[in-house]
Amino acid sequence: ERAKLQLEQRFSERTAELEHANSEILRGSAERGRISLELRSLTAAMESAVEGIARVDEYGRLQSRNSSFEAMHGLENEDLAGTEANLLIHPADQSVVERAVESVRRLGKVECEVRARGCDGELFYEQLVMVDDPSGGGGAHYRFARDVSAQREMQEQLIQAQKMDALGRLAGGIAHDFN
Repeated sequence: ERAKLQLEQRFSERTAELEHANSEILRGSAERGRISLELRSLTAAMESAVEGIARVDEYGRLQSRNSSFEAMHGLENEDLAGTEANLLIHPADQSVVERAVESVRRLGKVECEVRARGCDGELFYEQLVMVDDPSGGGGAHYRFARDVSAQREMQEQLIQAQKMDALGRLAGGIAHDFN
């Protein structure tokens, strides 16, 4: 009788343990499903972003990037696999990027503007925002890139127009003084 009671008690305890383990498995499965959905959502957002986005590992190599980044540099996905990220930067500006990478470790986020290269060798101005990736080890970071060549050209045209306006005013003032 006592052995039967002990066996039933052990059976009840084991059943409770198994039910608890089963509920943990179901909860974990639901959590994995939620994380998977969130990952797909973030991947879709990254891919549809207007800015070029790339993840650079601690060795300075491109790990992942979106199609905007590839289009900005005029390269195909296969061309970028494992490429040293700074090869896409004009040699004169590579030191700026290297200092920014060092700073991103301390500050978490750094912005700079550099001349970048497309696959045809043509240079364009690129605004880079680098954000530390703490999960990637020291030096791993994300690069958010935007082509600002058109903005710089418009800014230079505005400055030239302002110079011409100032020259016109000066000439008008001198002409007025002569009259």
